[in-house]
Amino acid sequence: MNKIYIIYAIMIFLPIVMSGCLENPNSDDDEISNLEFEETILGTWTKIEIVGNYTYTIVYRFFSNSSFFSGLWDVTSGSYNMSLWGTYNITNERLYLNVGGVSPSNSVNKYSFTDDGKSLILYYEDEVNFDILTKE
Repeated sequence: MNKIYIIYAIMIFLPIVMSGCLENPNSDDDEISNLEFEETILGTWTKIEIVGNYTYTIVYRFFSNSSFFSGLWDVTSGSYNMSLWGTYNITNERLYLNVGGVSPSNSVNKYSFTDDGKSLILYYEDEVNFDILTKE
């Protein structure tokens, strides 16, 4: 029964993270900072979540070809409960995530890095609530 609650929590979590309103302003001044952000975001970012007796890890992997992977790693079973692939774009401190396939979705998330670049703060659509992911 607890596993069902975890699955429901995960199903609620991903749409929240992957939702947002779309905007795509362009500015020459921001192109240099966007390149710096793109270099910083490359790699794997994780956050450990514990729900009842279940531990899972939220995983984001950003690649230099502008693709990304996101999944929920179930520590107990040693496998991903959910995962998706897509493309990303960074503009004006906004992370645009685009997923194609059977259930396409687009989201825009405000984000920032800690000064040392070891933590990614990824905001939800409301731009108040957020997750802090750690660079692996």
